Amino acid sequence: MAKQNDTIKKGEEEKQTEKKLTRYDMKMERRRQQELKKARNRKITIGVTAAIVVCIVAAIGAKIYGRYQEVNGPYITVGSHEITKGEFDYYYNNSYYSYVNTYGDYISYFGLDTTKPLDQQQYSDTQTWKDYFEEQAVNQIKMIYALKDAGEAEGFTYDTAEDVETNLQTLADAADSAGVKEADYVTAQFGEYAKIDKIKQYFADSAYAGAYYEKIDGEIEISDDEIKTYYEENKSDYDSVDYLMCEIDADIPEDEAEEAGAETAETEAETETMSEEEAAAKEAAEAEAKEKAMAEAGKKAEAMLAEAGSKDAFMAAYEKYATDPEMTAEHIGTSKSTIASTEASGWLFDEARKAGDSTVIEYADGDCWYVLLFEDRYLKHEKTFDMRHILVNFEEEDTEETADSAAETGETEVSEEAKAAAKAEAEKIYQEWKDGDATEDSFAELANTYSDDTGSNTNGGLYEQVYEGRMVASVNDWIFDSSRKAGDTGLVESEYGWHIMYFVGENAERWQVSIENMLHSNQIQEKVNALTDALEVKDAKGVLNYLKQQEAETASETETGTETASETETEK
Repeated sequence: MAKQNDTIKKGEEEKQTEKKLTRYDMKMERRRQQELKKARNRKITIGVTAAIVVCIVAAIGAKIYGRYQEVNGPYITVGSHEITKGEFDYYYNNSYYSYVNTYGDYISYFGLDTTKPLDQQQYSDTQTWKDYFEEQAVNQIKMIYALKDAGEAEGFTYDTAEDVETNLQTLADAADSAGVKEADYVTAQFGEYAKIDKIKQYFADSAYAGAYYEKIDGEIEISDDEIKTYYEENKSDYDSVDYLMCEIDADIPEDEAEEAGAETAETEAETETMSEEEAAAKEAAEAEAKEKAMAEAGKKAEAMLAEAGSKDAFMAAYEKYATDPEMTAEHIGTSKSTIASTEASGWLFDEARKAGDSTVIEYADGDCWYVLLFEDRYLKHEKTFDMRHILVNFEEEDTEETADSAAETGETEVSEEAKAAAKAEAEKIYQEWKDGDATEDSFAELANTYSDDTGSNTNGGLYEQVYEGRMVASVNDWIFDSSRKAGDTGLVESEYGWHIMYFVGENAERWQVSIENMLHSNQIQEKVNALTDALEVKDAKGVLNYLKQQEAETASETETGTETASETETEK
């Protein structure tokens, strides 16, 4: 009963509650529900927007990070050094511009067109010019880091500040000359990632590596015994020979058009329409005609040889048989490298050769025969000397006249006024030396101060081991005057200006200098190669095409070697 009463009571309470919900209450409830829905929607919208913002920020961050990685991340690895794209581009462009500046107008002869993309021009059968300069850049990077690593490991110190400052000034001057901002010039010259602060470091690295190279280069000494031993083993490369030679050319018939200097339009048209069989027949006929002409020339050479048993007989027969009797028959002091025919040079420099020997040699590449008479073989004892000089350049004032003259002749004609001014300046410097200590050291100081010769004005105007013919004629004549002695001084005029000369003295003979320089060069190269070979180049991104080619060639050679070995085993 109590339970039933509770149920009735609960039902009555619910009825009372329902009565309290007026229309206004229901309206307010609906509004409340709408507000709750809007609030939920706002939360959803804010959440979505926040997610979008996060994605955008992440994308921008990824792009910035990607750019940072592209600029500062490793492009390739050389040894333990991670090379950035900016650094690689610096050395790549450095290699390119160095090549272009070195060869100038001659680069077209090598097949390089600077107006076209480098990756569309072949340097060789396997490399484009882009591949070539990439390889040069890597070699340069390896060289610098190998020397830098070795120097630092040894504790070598060198202040690079002055070198860096000089290079930076050169950059600033170049930018100023081009009429652009320095930063823009650097980017144009060394790539889009090039920055001055980075280039400063490259300058410093290069300066340090160069200084360490000079250190190890200066430590190399070549002994007299090493020079003599090398000479004994390679005499033919340094000896000279005296001989007589008569050239007898083959009288090979030529087309009338070729004799006239050019082919006619009819001949060209005929050649273009010629069938393969006709072309082959023509080639065979030409070869037969050449063979016949060479055989006839060979008979003449043999006939002359029979008459030329001595020098006098050779000279008597020369006019009769030589194709051009006006050419000299006598060759004195000739080195092996200057003889065109390897067969002729091989015969002349044969250890068994003795005076009076004669022979006939066919020179197929020259379409001729040589009749040779050997006279002598010996080692030239040519002296070399050391000298210092101070150059005072002719300085011609830029005028309309000089500009016109330069435009017409390609050279600026030096006026008498300019010559006189240069001479007066040279005499003034010369007198300054005389009024001072008048020693070699004081001369060297003045050379560093006044000389216009960029090749020697940082080392006291010194040129060592000067051989005859190395310097301009007037300077050469002064040095090689038979009366010249150590300490002599004087003034000499050349096409460059006035030279104040200081004769230091005699050095080694030219053949000794040549061998010493070669041995020295070989030793420093071996040292540097040992350092660079220790640095492995890793191209994780596969950006260096020349490395892929090298790897492919190595794989091919290995495969070929394996196949050959297998064939040999099979044959066994």
